Amino acid sequence: MFWAGPGLTDIAYLSDWWRWLGEHSSYGLLPQYIAQLGGVTVTVAKPRLTNRILGQLRAPAQRPWRNWGYRPGSEAAFLRALRHPGRIGHILYFERHHQVLARSHGAHEAIVATLHHPPDQHQEFPSRFIDDLRRLRSAIVLYTRDLEWFQRRLGASKVTFIRHGVDTDFFMPAGKPSHPRRLLFVGINGRDFAMLTEVVARLTREEPEVAFDFVVPKALRLLRSLWHHPRITWHRNIGDERLRALYRASYLLMLPLTLSGANNAILEAMACGLPPVTSDVGGIRDYGGACIYPVVPAHDAGAMVKLIRDYLHDPKWRDEVGRASRDFAEGQLAWPLVARQHLEFYRN
Repeated sequence: MFWAGPGLTDIAYLSDWWRWLGEHSSYGLLPQYIAQLGGVTVTVAKPRLTNRILGQLRAPAQRPWRNWGYRPGSEAAFLRALRHPGRIGHILYFERHHQVLARSHGAHEAIVATLHHPPDQHQEFPSRFIDDLRRLRSAIVLYTRDLEWFQRRLGASKVTFIRHGVDTDFFMPAGKPSHPRRLLFVGINGRDFAMLTEVVARLTREEPEVAFDFVVPKALRLLRSLWHHPRITWHRNIGDERLRALYRASYLLMLPLTLSGANNAILEAMACGLPPVTSDVGGIRDYGGACIYPVVPAHDAGAMVKLIRDYLHDPKWRDEVGRASRDFAEGQLAWPLVARQHLEFYRN
């Protein structure tokens, strides 16, 4: 529990633990930055040990990787916290905890939630997801491209766009890349693995000095054709410091996507001054795409290879885009700024 000021605004949070994200990553950092603002009382629901163990039996029926770190016991603690008069409840990952509304017994009138995943991914969630979505008092969407879709289901006045934040004090540049021909790929969700495989093959032929760092389990079957690639170094289960070192040492972030809301890897790379090379999908344009850095059409491996080669043969331009990316992260995405926007949302 965090305390800050006399409690003019009182918020209870329902969050999650993500095994692949460190203490400087994820939307789950929001409560600690809210707590640093004046006039706020913050409670983070934590499950009792018994609930943490037994509650896994109630994990949602969805793809297994989505249940890693799921803490259903925290839902009971969250509902208990909402018994406090005047307290607002914020479900930080609604897709993981939408079923809690069925047990809220009217408390859902004081519950808001953040929606992370694009509508194209909703078929991965239980059939009741849309019904639970309609029960929300209010919602935050992390990008604008699908804002109208959510507004049609909740009501235009109930949906607000606020960007995801990034820890710009931790993720920050450290001079020029120490490996000027290394390209970095990070993550699993929403990635275009077919396009990635083609981009790697073409760059390997056309740019003999280029090498790659992949922050992803080597055993991922969608990348089995690359498991023994001589120019790929694989990284898994790394901490924040090692991830930051990779951002700093790389020349570009290479991230072909099929879909995206807010993408942690994009935000962290930008904060480190690392230009992203990514697809024009989902929320990418809300996080600097096509404005701060160029983007390529979805599934267009040729366009991505061309853009990467342009960067490789124009280091000055690459550095200019890196500086602009860092400036955007500081000015639009830093957690203290994003936390103040959330606080204004609560008070409205």
